[in-house]
Amino acid sequence: MSSELDRQHIIELLPFWVNGTLSQDERDMVEAAMAQDPSLRQEAEMLSLVRATMQQQSDVQSPGDLGLARLRRVIEDNPQQVLEGRSRTRRYILSFSSGLAAALALLAVLGNFRASEDVYELASSNDDTANIVVSFRPDVTQASMASLLQMHELVIVDGPSAIGLYRLSPLDPDADLEQLAGTLRSETDVFESVDLP
Repeated sequence: MSSELDRQHIIELLPFWVNGTLSQDERDMVEAAMAQDPSLRQEAEMLSLVRATMQQQSDVQSPGDLGLARLRRVIEDNPQQVLEGRSRTRRYILSFSSGLAAALALLAVLGNFRASEDVYELASSNDDTANIVVSFRPDVTQASMASLLQMHELVIVDGPSAIGLYRLSPLDPDADLEQLAGTLRSETDVFESVDLP
């Protein structure tokens, strides 16, 4: 044999060879492989033994036969319960279908709703002139950040960036950015860096 893949293919064909269901070409290929590899021959002999043992036990029912017999017994013993189960299943399907139809109708209505461009405004801006660039300490809490920003009347207009920088802007457009940046630099328990653009 040329490779492990060919050997695996032969192993997969062995049960069919034992049952005699291979085409002539496949049968010749399996027999040639067994002639070269004794372990394949042993595998085929083991499969033949299992097949012969199974054929001798003709009174054994398959799990499918047992399951079918049990299902028939349940139907015969409780036909009303089976019908009620069908009815319940239909109710579930009807409820699910109704809910799905309502959800699709809602999506259709919402899909047709278009907001005008002046309804919303971007929170960030590209205007760096009235901003302070900061980075917060990793251990600072959101409550501390919010409290400090409110105390100094600042808002976050952009961030965090890929390297953790935020741009802050004062609510008062006439605020002295130099003085504000100096005040923020003194808050070393909250900020790692404070810079002006």
